[in-house]
Amino acid sequence: MIKGAVARSEGRHELVSTDFTAPSPGQSGQAIFAVAVADGFDPSKRGGTLLVAISTETIDKLLHDPTGFGPHGEAILAGSDGQLRSTSRFGNNQADMIADSFLKEGLASGTYRGENVLAASQRLKWGGHDWTVIALESIVEVFAPAMTMIWQIAAITAITALAALVVAMVASQSISRPIAHLVIGMKRLASRDASAVVGGTSRADEVGDMSRAVLVFRDNAIARVAAEEHAKRSQAAVESDRRMAESARAERLRVQADVVSQIGRSLSALVEGNCLAQ
Repeated sequence: MIKGAVARSEGRHELVSTDFTAPSPGQSGQAIFAVAVADGFDPSKRGGTLLVAISTETIDKLLHDPTGFGPHGEAILAGSDGQLRSTSRFGNNQADMIADSFLKEGLASGTYRGENVLAASQRLKWGGHDWTVIALESIVEVFAPAMTMIWQIAAITAITALAALVVAMVASQSISRPIAHLVIGMKRLASRDASAVVGGTSRADEVGDMSRAVLVFRDNAIARVAAEEHAKRSQAAVESDRRMAESARAERLRVQADVVSQIGRSLSALVEGNCLAQ
């Protein structure tokens, strides 16, 4: 690896590096960064090569930051060959290869460490190397807030529907019962029964208006019945007076007839008496 780094720096003045080796359980990977150093006596000549070894543990420190991830989310670094250049932040590095679909820049879905995940990938090119930084998140955890919200909306909708049903039932009872009583009262009024009790006249809604209207009908019916009873009594009194007057007239006629009869008998007796005297 060191020879490769030195060879890559030959004839170049910029910093070059080897690719990171894949980490393995118990051993981190590393890359060698190299830059040519000029000769102290002749700057136009190469005096040596400065080599710096960087472990994948440095990458792990950056990628193991859980900020912005769910309980099982993490970020990894993969090479163009699909091998991981970093370890899992959960310690047990069960996977050393990544699916090709995750190496393409953008969003993708697939299986990682035996779990269905969503991945957001970003290509990183430097020094002739092609790496991909991949952010992985469990699909369950990605959609958990949405599912929680859906269940909350469903619960709120169910509670609202139940409350609306209860209110509708209460409102229906508060309206249908008085109206049913009004219908019964109106039927009794229609059958000339003015003793019907009309309730709900103190309400300030339409039911109260209907109740007060029915109350007016009832009062009018009571007044009509009273007028009819009064008319019947008046007619009976007139009929009684007529019968009494006819009886009195008949009595007078009878008396007059008796008087006339007596006068006739007296005159007859008088005439008969005078005839006998002669």
